[in-house]
Amino acid sequence: MSQPTPVLTVRPTFASKLILVRLLLKALPSAPFFIIMGFAQYKAMLPVFEAVVSVVILVLGTLGLGVWYWVLQQNYANTIYHFYENEVEYHDGFFFNKTRKVMSYKKVTEAEANQGVLQQSFNLGTIKLNTNASEGSSKRTAGIQLVDIADADAVYQQIKPLVMASA
Repeated sequence: MSQPTPVLTVRPTFASKLILVRLLLKALPSAPFFIIMGFAQYKAMLPVFEAVVSVVILVLGTLGLGVWYWVLQQNYANTIYHFYENEVEYHDGFFFNKTRKVMSYKKVTEAEANQGVLQQSFNLGTIKLNTNASEGSSKRTAGIQLVDIADADAVYQQIKPLVMASA
């Protein structure tokens, strides 16, 4: 038996500038700690060793951000949402952690679309399909979030009738 054709297929948009800003905002809170620790350590170091350690820290930090950026890029490339007549199917992840989730529209209690301040600059948005999750469930398992969707309001207008028809 062949799988039915989706009514709508949606993929997130990887906006590299938006992703870089998010990465930097996540890294910023830990920066003062590393700066203070670095200055405390430098007092006991020789000048040449100090320069070598600085370069190593800079290279490793840049490499870490680069790997994180690449992982996010791969995750966006492998994320897809298929909307069928009665359910939505969601795939994301790659290599280490792949997720596949199927959710009936009957379980959706609320559908909403919103745009964060950064998303507005790139005409992106987030669409949330919320469910009645049991107590103790994480937000990740309580429905589906379509993050960084281009022209999210128009996509939301296409999804809403599908979800409401099953309510």
